[in-house]
Amino acid sequence: MQYTSITDEHLAVRKAAGLFDISHMGEVLISGAAAEAFLNHTLTNDVRKLAIGQGQYTLMCNEGAGY
Repeated sequence: MQYTSITDEHLAVRKAAGLFDISHMGEVLISGAAAEAFLNHTLTNDVRKLAIGQGQYTLMCNEGAGY
């Protein structure tokens, strides 16, 4: 299904329901003593706000703070 605009898609989801296929998205596993510091330096969200076992959508920036 394609919508005529992002606004039309937004309104359809708000009024009914929507699904988003995330199969194209990547998964990164980071471990070690400096993992938290590395992630908070690299990602746009604060991983310290997560409980063990939780996840979050975020962006991983490049050297120029872009993505």
